[in-house]
Amino acid sequence: MEQQLVQSIEKVIQKHFSSEYAMHLNRPLIPESSEKKLLDSLHSKDLSSDGAYLTEIENKISTECGVRYVLGTITGTSALHLAMKALGIGPGDEVLTTPFSFIATANAIFHTGSDPVFLDLEEDHFTMSPEKVRQFLVENCSQNGHGKPVNKKTGKRIKAMLPVHVFGGACDLNGLIDIAREFNIHLIEDAAQAFGSTHNQKKLGSFGKAGIFSFNGNKIITSGQGGCIVTNDEALYHRAKLLANNARVDIGTRRAYFEAGFNYRMANLNAAVLSGELDWIEQKINTRKKYWKDLEKVIEGSGVELLRARPGCQTNYWQTVLRVRNKALMKSLKKEFELQGLHHSEAWPLISEQKPYKGFQTDGLAVAREIISQILFLPSSPDLSFKMLPYFRAELVQKGK
Repeated sequence: MEQQLVQSIEKVIQKHFSSEYAMHLNRPLIPESSEKKLLDSLHSKDLSSDGAYLTEIENKISTECGVRYVLGTITGTSALHLAMKALGIGPGDEVLTTPFSFIATANAIFHTGSDPVFLDLEEDHFTMSPEKVRQFLVENCSQNGHGKPVNKKTGKRIKAMLPVHVFGGACDLNGLIDIAREFNIHLIEDAAQAFGSTHNQKKLGSFGKAGIFSFNGNKIITSGQGGCIVTNDEALYHRAKLLANNARVDIGTRRAYFEAGFNYRMANLNAAVLSGELDWIEQKINTRKKYWKDLEKVIEGSGVELLRARPGCQTNYWQTVLRVRNKALMKSLKKEFELQGLHHSEAWPLISEQKPYKGFQTDGLAVAREIISQILFLPSSPDLSFKMLPYFRAELVQKGK
């Protein structure tokens, strides 16, 4: 049965992927417009963080996400670090977050000087559980004189909550927003994987005090390396922009520095690549959706599940995630994947179990520990159907492919 199932999955992958793209979990497919804009940036000599393409992509993202302010950064990790620094998060503070993400989520917290507190997940969506967040704040915290929660165990202030829209799927934003308001803490959205995803037809990243995206080469759209902060908070935006540019202050013809900042602004070269990519976000989401629909058909009734979007939400289908609850079936499937040479990968390890973070507080993470062994990643960047679009057809003929 497992052999037949894996063969059926392989046929779906062969339908949607070239052999090159089938050998990677995520691989960029760059449109010709990005190549042209990159060359234009090179010829213009606008290479660093003052070029026209950086302004262009910030405006495009502002429109796409329905936010007032966008700040392009060198990575998604730097965007997250910068957003927290702009909110004044630092030593003596704690940030409630998930143990199930790429480790950069926790690294960004750590490098502010604050501490992560890892709280458990929702069973069905692998995202931060509002129930567990509320339970922690009620049972483990008191309030200081300013109405801010303080961790009874450590004496540190709970300054923010940092949920992750994992694999492009939305967190329970309704529950988390209510908690942030009730307990007077910042909500920062790590939407690194979720550009283009929505909650009640509103783009992820636009709900909290700030949101961040990653445009790394493995994301649904890429600048090669890059990220951004999105926010409707004017003060946060200007503070982040100052810090991202080495905290430089221009006074007439002089430059002054009154604090230590960072060199975090996106380069115009990267923005040029992203500008072309942004025009194709909907098409990229739609090609992945078709791939997922075909996978759903072949795994139906097999004991293998695809991670589904939350009701009222639309995922960008960034990462193809299989869930196998039966341990014996999981073992057999892995063996068949290996025998048939089908590219796959296990889930990230829990951040809380990695060496830098073993000493930090958790709530036990019972659900997270259970689901971590139930996940397999499959190739997630279908290229064949996308290359059939008229825009790409001319490019492929030109290149003799």
